[in-house]
Amino acid sequence: MDNTVHELAITQNILDIVLNEAKTAQASKVTKISLVIGELSGAVSDCVLFYFDFLKKGNAAEEATIDFRLVPVELRCRDCQTNFNPKDSAWIC
Repeated sequence: MDNTVHELAITQNILDIVLNEAKTAQASKVTKISLVIGELSGAVSDCVLFYFDFLKKGNAAEEATIDFRLVPVELRCRDCQTNFNPKDSAWIC
């Protein structure tokens, strides 16, 4: 699956969840969506924003904005039990 289709599916899923939660809360409007995205998720925030602007038209999220917070990768060494943030592809502590 190429990146653009991947981002479209991610964005549609985010919007579906948000609209379902808004309906459950009996909210008529969504103003802000805060997302926490893992560094290895593969999600590209610019693409998500692009698709969100298209998909949100005509529903409760039409005026909503998205706020992204990127969470760095944190690993735990099996040998010494140290938590660390890997640099590039060097996944050793």
